[in-house]
Amino acid sequence: MNKSIQCSIYDAALGSFGIYPMSTVKDGVTIPRTEWQEGWNAAHMRFLEVTRAFEKDIETMTPEQQSHLEEMIDHNALFLDLHEGKVRYELNCNDMFAWGCADAEEITREELDEVYTECKARRIDLWISKRRGMQPQRPIVDMLKKHGQWTAEWEAIPKNPFDELCCDGDCPLHNPKEEKKE
Repeated sequence: MNKSIQCSIYDAALGSFGIYPMSTVKDGVTIPRTEWQEGWNAAHMRFLEVTRAFEKDIETMTPEQQSHLEEMIDHNALFLDLHEGKVRYELNCNDMFAWGCADAEEITREELDEVYTECKARRIDLWISKRRGMQPQRPIVDMLKKHGQWTAEWEAIPKNPFDELCCDGDCPLHNPKEEKKE
């Protein structure tokens, strides 16, 4: 298996471990770690289970799909997750629809080739926006317009509802003032 994919598998598997404090305090009572939280053998077994789940899924992909997966992982466009025993492929959408928001768009294996094509054409943000049925947050829209990348295809997507929750559009984030040059 490709090293980039293998590293992503290990990263996702390690991410499934909990980070446990020595103890917690609830209602004034100190609660020590549980046996599970202390158990590195259990943690190691979990790591192996998660790693094997990813490997089994990826091994059934075509070499071309594995190559696409590798490239998208290398460019931080896609990451792996295991949720309730199911391998998930997720596109990185951090800060695209709202600031300070860790966000991802789950895709299926069947969509992997289409997503790869959109990534290569630098249209993945448009693909995700269409799928979600909302434009990116207003500062990203403004940037796309400023750089001449805003098209009728973007305009046809419904506006981002979070922009209206933020403010009335008259804040420094959404309506920056022009700096005067002296």
